[in-house]
Amino acid sequence: MGDMEVTIKEEEARAEIEIWNYIFGYVKIAVVKCAIELGIADVIENYGSPMPLSELATALRCEPSRLHRIMRFMVHYRIFKQEPINQHTVGFSSTPLSRRLIKGGEKSMTAFILLMSSPTCLAAWHSLSARVLETGNNISPFELANGKDLWSYAEANPDFSELFNNALGCDARLTVQATIPKCSTESKAWSMSVVVTGLL
Repeated sequence: MGDMEVTIKEEEARAEIEIWNYIFGYVKIAVVKCAIELGIADVIENYGSPMPLSELATALRCEPSRLHRIMRFMVHYRIFKQEPINQHTVGFSSTPLSRRLIKGGEKSMTAFILLMSSPTCLAAWHSLSARVLETGNNISPFELANGKDLWSYAEANPDFSELFNNALGCDARLTVQATIPKCSTESKAWSMSVVVTGLL
């Protein structure tokens, strides 16, 4: 078997994995949005030590088996940690990433996540191909999907306006952090937020 044949097979194997990542790419944001709406990060952080699933389910008033699947997913992606409590029980604890999902937390990005995962903003992404094919005007994907530009839509829809303003608060805080020279990671994240919101 030649080197070229091996390379082709490796590329095919990677492609097979990558295409499934695209097919289910929405799952991560859907689960993170679910965690924010349920307040999982808030409850675990306030608990102060590894929290058993049973107590977490009780605090959230959730069905334990369904919550367990959500938690397994988030542990896999290192949003939360799973740690032993005793010989028979494990619990969930916070991570630097989960603390960004705490509502009103110092480093919270919940408002920005909720904005970008809202049906209104997602509709703009679903209109992206139509915008690329469009000629002769400067209508944004957001306006194409929602019938109004971002500012007019926000003015006419108070709930969206509040969501948008809260997200701007997150972005402003991130921008301030990005001005500190040592915060290169935050600077890159801020640059990405400019690119993303520019598409709206």
